[in-house]
Amino acid sequence: MAFGTYTWAKAGLVTVYGLVAALGAILYGAHHSDEHGGGLHAHGSGDAATSVHSHPDVALLVAAAGLGIVGLTWLLLPDGPRARLPVQLALCSAAAATIHFAVIPPHWDEYVPFAVLFAVSGAFQLLWAAAVLVRPDRVVLLAGAVVNLGVPAAWVLSRTVGMPIGHEPWTPEAVGFADLAATLFELAAAAGAVALLSSWGRQLEARTTRVGAQLAATGIGITLFAALALL
Repeated sequence: MAFGTYTWAKAGLVTVYGLVAALGAILYGAHHSDEHGGGLHAHGSGDAATSVHSHPDVALLVAAAGLGIVGLTWLLLPDGPRARLPVQLALCSAAAATIHFAVIPPHWDEYVPFAVLFAVSGAFQLLWAAAVLVRPDRVVLLAGAVVNLGVPAAWVLSRTVGMPIGHEPWTPEAVGFADLAATLFELAAAAGAVALLSSWGRQLEARTTRVGAQLAATGIGITLFAALALL
C-alpha cells in the first residue's frame, strides 16, 4: 500500500472512530445526566461507579470508547518512525473530543451556550485528529496548537475565578478527573504540535519508538476510560 493511501486510511479510521465515540459519549452523557439529575460535578465518583456497574450497557459503552482508541492505534502505527508522533497527537485530540462530547448533555441542561462550545471544540478536535494524520503541515499544526492551548486556558479560568457568563457567573467550578484528563490531552496535543513546528520536532519524532508509542496509546485509552467512568 502506498504511503499516501495508507495515510488516508488512517484518517478514515480515526474519523469513523471519532463519529462512533462522539455518538457514544453523547448518549452516555445524556444517560448519566438523567441518572443523577445534575451537571458535570453534581455527584461524586462513588455514585458514578455505582451507575456504571448497575448498567452493563453503559459500562460497555464506556469501555468501548476508552479501549477502542488503543486497538485503533496499534493498527495505525507504521513500521518506521515516520508519523508516529502525529498519531499520538491525533489520539490525544480524539480522546479530549470524546470527553467533550460526553459532557454536552449535562451542560445543555445547565447552560446551552456552554454545551454548544463543547460541541464545537469536540468537532474541531476530531477533525484535527484526522487532518494531522493526512497533512501535518504548518497551518494544521499551528491551528491545533492554538485551539488546544486556548481550551485549557478557559478551563483554568473556570476553575480559578469562574467564567464571566453562565448560570453562575464568576463562580469557580470544582476540578474533576474528566475535565483534568481532557485538559492534559489537549496540552499534550498542543505540545506535540509545537514540537513538530520546531527544528527539533523531527528528531523527537524519530526517537519515538513503536513500543513507546503503543504504551502511550494504552495510557491514553485507560485514562479516557477512567475519565468517562468517573464522569
